[in-house]
Amino acid sequence: MKLHNEGKIDPNVLAAELHRRKIYFVNAPAHVSTYSAQLLSDERLLQGLILCDEARLRLALIPLLMLHSGCAQVVDEAISKLNHPLDQQLKLYSDAASMFKQKFQKSLSSVSIAGYTNDEMLDQTYNQKLKGLEQKYQAVTGLNANWGGMVEQAAKQAVKIFWKAHQIV
Repeated sequence: MKLHNEGKIDPNVLAAELHRRKIYFVNAPAHVSTYSAQLLSDERLLQGLILCDEARLRLALIPLLMLHSGCAQVVDEAISKLNHPLDQQLKLYSDAASMFKQKFQKSLSSVSIAGYTNDEMLDQTYNQKLKGLEQKYQAVTGLNANWGGMVEQAAKQAVKIFWKAHQIV
């Protein structure tokens, strides 16, 4: 069975699950324990986030996929159970997270703040890839939004989450 709107999960449950996984990208409900009893599988969390009507929760896919390899490993399974165009949207978020993880690799693997990669050639390639992903996202969704800028901010937030979790900042 392919998921569409019938597979939606309460946004409070999604936020609580993100917090349980130490992805402090969105505010969790005041009574997180009320929602934390419903543990979600990696695949179900990915599907719930892409199905969510709230853009802030969909953007949480970026830090989740960058920082949790288990989620990144089940993306294809999650995609296979989604209807079009949600399957393509999740693939674009996954591709963007993978690209950002590569770009910020030093920052995500270092014990000290290494800073962002400043290699001009890498940045040019990265910018072209990001622009390409943004154009695909616009084609799939019909939205003319600054998706590339939004997912890039989410990636930078993922780096900050990593630093804070490892007490680097």
